[in-house]
Amino acid sequence: MSLFIIYVDTLCVLGVDWGLEGTKSDDMKRDLKVTDRTKVNLILTLWRGQAEAFEGKQGMVYAVRNAIVGEFGGKVSLSSRASTLLWVRLYLIYCYQ
Repeated sequence: MSLFIIYVDTLCVLGVDWGLEGTKSDDMKRDLKVTDRTKVNLILTLWRGQAEAFEGKQGMVYAVRNAIVGEFGGKVSLSSRASTLLWVRLYLIYCYQ
């Protein structure tokens, strides 16, 4: 268990959207497989309103601001929170590298 909460900002490409699902605590969540510019695959979990409103498409570039870094199943994962921002359709040259 970490004593610190680590927040990150990243650019990523959407690979897979596993869809909206409920949890035992009646929260809604959506797991996304994303790839960052170093070609690392991560799971990004969106929660509640962000999960419900997300209408992403495979291959789209997203900027994620203020995601929480965590670990799930021995792999690094990202999780949204109320202050996490998600932008789509970025027209920045290095997004497409």
